[in-house]
Amino acid sequence: MTTAPPSSRKESFEKLAQLIEILGEKCVWDRKQTPETILKALQGEVEEVKKALESNDAHELQEELGDVLWDVLFFINIARKRGLFDVKEVLDFMHEKMVKRHPHVFLPQDCAYAERLGLRSKDGKSADPVDINFIESTWGQIKKDEREQRPKRDKKLIHNGIKAVIFDWDGVLLNTLPTQFKIYKKIEEAMGLRFGFDLDQQDNGNHFECNFKLHYNQALGRDATADEITKASRIYREHLTHFNGNLKLFEGIVPVIHELKKKGYKLGIVSNSFRDFIIEKLEEAGIFHCFDEIMGHEHGILKPNPDGILECIHRMGVFPEETAYVGDMDGDVIAAKKANVKKMIAVTYGYHTEEKLKPHDPHHLINKPTTLLNILLNDA
Repeated sequence: MTTAPPSSRKESFEKLAQLIEILGEKCVWDRKQTPETILKALQGEVEEVKKALESNDAHELQEELGDVLWDVLFFINIARKRGLFDVKEVLDFMHEKMVKRHPHVFLPQDCAYAERLGLRSKDGKSADPVDINFIESTWGQIKKDEREQRPKRDKKLIHNGIKAVIFDWDGVLLNTLPTQFKIYKKIEEAMGLRFGFDLDQQDNGNHFECNFKLHYNQALGRDATADEITKASRIYREHLTHFNGNLKLFEGIVPVIHELKKKGYKLGIVSNSFRDFIIEKLEEAGIFHCFDEIMGHEHGILKPNPDGILECIHRMGVFPEETAYVGDMDGDVIAAKKANVKKMIAVTYGYHTEEKLKPHDPHHLINKPTTLLNILLNDA
């Protein structure tokens, strides 16, 4: 992004404010930031300012003050996106407040108020020039007057309640684990591979990874080519279609989805599976209409990369701290926590066991779908 150097202070500020807004829409990293993460960054930058002052380094101070300004503008942009206030409102409010806090410089038009502060005599004439003691003595009174005149505020920057729930698909909504073993056997036969774990041992799905490409890399002893991944995906899809009739949603999922929708939650799915297949199964179960957003592996972002979750959050018009994510693999936990969702709920009835999930520190571990309602509704 190359532009001509700004010619004025106003242009410089506007240029920086616009950059914040552009990145807030187009940069995945920026979109995942929350008030809490930016506060932490701001605190760190203030410490850097302190170090620059202590080292008496003007160039370093200039840079660190710029970082502080960036984080402040970032905060304001978060508020703007939430319909609370924008940078113009902050600047106008601050200007008005500082004028009021310097009545010895900007004489109040309210004569009675000026008299009460000792800035005018009863005959309306200006008082003698003020000194530091006068300024300090009136400061408390001015701030007290501000608090008393301040209107009641009910707008919140940080929303504590969950507004959206995003689900993984396989092992969370759809019971695919027994079929997964069969399909991987077919892929081994068709491609002459060995995945490195016994597909006849089907006690759990701990060997399976969120990012299916890792299995092919391990089996080949190198990174699989795009053609090899395409071939494997085609074989997988063929056998998924063959076994389709045997695949059912977990018991209890349908009423849970209906209840969440009835309560007003936005619902989404972010999966490494095929989007059209997901829609087909949801339509069979009569709950496709309940979902606001469905993202399959076609979007090209595979967990544990959090970008798919962040994109879904963005599309649904909510924020990470208003979102719960429900997954069944360690990669789900990693992706959800990187996305800064408020609640990461890991299920143990899917692919990975509690022993494999727990070290990644999900916010909740549940062993049946109905428990999900208790967690979410108690948070409302």
